[in-house]
Amino acid sequence: SGVIRDRDYPKTASRANVGGEVEVRFTIEQTGRVTRCRVTRSSGDASLDATTCRLIEERFRFRPATNSAGEPVASSYGWRQRWWLESKR
Repeated sequence: SGVIRDRDYPKTASRANVGGEVEVRFTIEQTGRVTRCRVTRSSGDASLDATTCRLIEERFRFRPATNSAGEPVASSYGWRQRWWLESKR
């Protein structure tokens, strides 16, 4: 579970009318919590990239992967986040 909402748009990126797509990889720990988020493809804007990882680590929770014995194990996962602004008229 976990979500990134429109209101999470970084103010600096919003003021600069910047959008983009960020690709990240992170670890889902045995507890389902996210750690070690890193950008694998930048949006071109540092605030969008950093906000994506920060929010994923704070908010996202997953059902952890399991080994053959059914025990939870850490695993790697990828995510693509699109940031865009509605055009202002």
